[in-house]
Amino acid sequence: MILKLEELMVKLGVRYNLSPYQTCPWSIYDEDKGVTCSAEVRMNPTGNLVEAELQVFYDEPPSDKPALDQVILIKASLHENNGKWQIDDSIIRGKSFINQTYAWDEKSCNFFRVCVQDIAIGEFPDIESYMKKELKKEKEGDRYGDGSSKSPIIRPEQLMDLGKGGSF
Repeated sequence: MILKLEELMVKLGVRYNLSPYQTCPWSIYDEDKGVTCSAEVRMNPTGNLVEAELQVFYDEPPSDKPALDQVILIKASLHENNGKWQIDDSIIRGKSFINQTYAWDEKSCNFFRVCVQDIAIGEFPDIESYMKKELKKEKEGDRYGDGSSKSPIIRPEQLMDLGKGGSF
């Protein structure tokens, strides 16, 4: 996925173009659960790297979770030859998501954006649900089908006899 800076910002939920050293932060705190969710999109000092990060902090972490859960980290870099940006890396809970599914880069951005949209309207994002929905792995096959090599069987006599009890 090769994008202009404006397109990258939209995919990450930022309403303006970032400049070097600039960040766009979001945060929400669930007082009942003692959990903070923060997200940030930032540009490095030289203006050639953008990172998007979503983290969850626990006041008192459950026994099966760390105090800080880095949910996703997306890295995009500027390609000098054409002035466009490309998603280079996506790390989900410490594991690379690169090439784990078709359109991994777009799915990573979609996941980040839906979480940010919830935070922006004052709702704590349902991270696990969004992960299942946005980051799902597709069946084997190409982007045009399911990978099946069989063509559907069409029987012309059934199509012609619709008035005589034929059906699809």
